[in-house]
Amino acid sequence: MENDYWLSRWQENDIPFHEKEVNADLVAYIEQLNLHPGDSVFIPLCGKTRDMLWLAEQGFHVVGVELSAIACRDFFAELNIKPNITKENKFTKYQYKNIELFCGDLFDLTSKDVPRIQAVYDCKALIALPPDLRKKYVGHFVKCCGNKIRILLLTRETNRQVVAPPYPIDEAEINMLYGPYFNVQLLKSQQIEKIPERLINKGYTEMLEAVYLMA
Repeated sequence: MENDYWLSRWQENDIPFHEKEVNADLVAYIEQLNLHPGDSVFIPLCGKTRDMLWLAEQGFHVVGVELSAIACRDFFAELNIKPNITKENKFTKYQYKNIELFCGDLFDLTSKDVPRIQAVYDCKALIALPPDLRKKYVGHFVKCCGNKIRILLLTRETNRQVVAPPYPIDEAEINMLYGPYFNVQLLKSQQIEKIPERLINKGYTEMLEAVYLMA
């Protein structure tokens, strides 16, 4: 999926994938990450999710990376916060207290850009990417963050033919992608009865939501 596609979605405010509330699975499974106050949590393709504020309020250092400047600006504006904005390498960095957002292409991020990371929270970022980019994606953030991290991964799965994104993924592919680096544990697999209309229109007439832990 080309960057221009996602930039245009934000430009047109066509963002039904944005969740206005804190994700319930994050709250339910945060303890699986074994975090301590001050630990850093990396959130790829973070958008303007309120999950970042919730994690910061728990005392963690939040490091997000997001392609759209609109998303980064809106995150702080909707909280009536004025972040410190600086240029760092290929990124524009927005920072307020223990929240840092790197605005730019995830694949331009290096280990020198981010602090030491203890955990990754991937809330359906993986399934925003087409299958041919997934291996590159996983390898890239392992290169940036190392493999001593713990990852909380939220995904969707379906056996139907769908119009992506999101690109569904199954447990076998999860193990193929993450198995070389981590032990993979399925924490939750739930059939979704009330599928959002926007996903039904894409062909998701049957859907599972899953939560994985990599450690």
